[in-house]
Amino acid sequence: MASKDKSASSLRKARNWIRNKILFPTVDEEVYRKSLKNIREILPVPVIWILGKTQSGKTSIIQALTGHSRAEIGNGFQPCTKTSSLFSFPSEQTPIVHFLDTRGLGEIGYDPQEDMQLHLRGSHLLIVVVKVMDHGLEPLKNALKIICPKRPNWPVLVVQTNLHEGYPEKQTEHIIPYPYENHEAIDSIPQNLVRSLKFQQQELSEWAKEFVAVDLTHPNDGYTDSNYGLNALWQRIEILLPTSLQEMIQGTPSLHRALQDIHSHSAHQQIIAHSLLAGGVELLPIPLVSLPMVASIQAKMFQALASIYKQQVSWRSFVDFLSAVGLGMMLQIGGRELIKFIPVYGTIVSSLYTAAATYALGKTMCLYLHHQRLGSLPNVDELREIYESQFQEGRKILEKFIPKKKKE
Repeated sequence: MASKDKSASSLRKARNWIRNKILFPTVDEEVYRKSLKNIREILPVPVIWILGKTQSGKTSIIQALTGHSRAEIGNGFQPCTKTSSLFSFPSEQTPIVHFLDTRGLGEIGYDPQEDMQLHLRGSHLLIVVVKVMDHGLEPLKNALKIICPKRPNWPVLVVQTNLHEGYPEKQTEHIIPYPYENHEAIDSIPQNLVRSLKFQQQELSEWAKEFVAVDLTHPNDGYTDSNYGLNALWQRIEILLPTSLQEMIQGTPSLHRALQDIHSHSAHQQIIAHSLLAGGVELLPIPLVSLPMVASIQAKMFQALASIYKQQVSWRSFVDFLSAVGLGMMLQIGGRELIKFIPVYGTIVSSLYTAAATYALGKTMCLYLHHQRLGSLPNVDELREIYESQFQEGRKILEKFIPKKKKE
């Protein structure tokens, strides 16, 4: 009887430890807030500066790249200067990428100096957006004359939008396959559209070497492909940025096939964002903070994923999750010993390891929550297989985003 009481007491202690240290870890809120701020400054989150006139299609580009609605993007922009706003995706607290939108271009008196002082050093790519039939390029050229000499090696991509405005008829459908990167297919493009494309490219070639033509429309506009040219746009961005931003935002087809649910895309973005933060914890020069900070970040990730999957979150649900992945038998071990068996919560080998393990844990959580929504529990072997495969995928995706810790 004494042995059973002791075992029950150990189990209660272990469960309380999980509840207090993992799902609801005790990190001082001010320390947590400052630490996250420091992590965001350390991590090389890409900043894409989008320059273009009003109604040129800037918001449509952000919408197509992120999958967010126009309303979400409109509400997500935070003013930075008198003429620019910043949209942090997927959120200001957990960013994967920042989009800087400059307003006022083409209006009398626009001066990019203030935007340059605030954002030039932190930006990684300049996207110049222009309607394909717009020949009034002086405002763009005047801004580029000021901006580009400050960063002569800065990648500049010109996105030529609203291709349908150069079609002979409103009902004219997009040309399939996409012909704008194939010189042999130029005869299939309306000649007035070809002339306008070439005119803009010639006028802006002093500052940009990369051009891409797109037509990003609303599905109700009637075109077969409402994101016409998006793949070509992604290809240019992937060439110009030193990171795989598309995988960061969208994940991989193999991942979505594995999870097979409608929530995996939104969940992926949250997992990436929290994995970056967890990976950045070790880079902070604050002793004895790494473990509770990583625990806090992962707890918030679990809560965010549960919200996406519309599942109730509690310390009990987290214990159930750990049990499902094969850790239930370890709950009888004391708290300090249990930590060695839980991914990430043991010795943090490196920032990339921590980030990749958080990524894998998040993906495994998704599968668990997906099954929970269906009223069933997943197969333990399936969970472990997902964890192992997604750990490797997480390393591949995140390695360019996690800076190496400098040696003391």
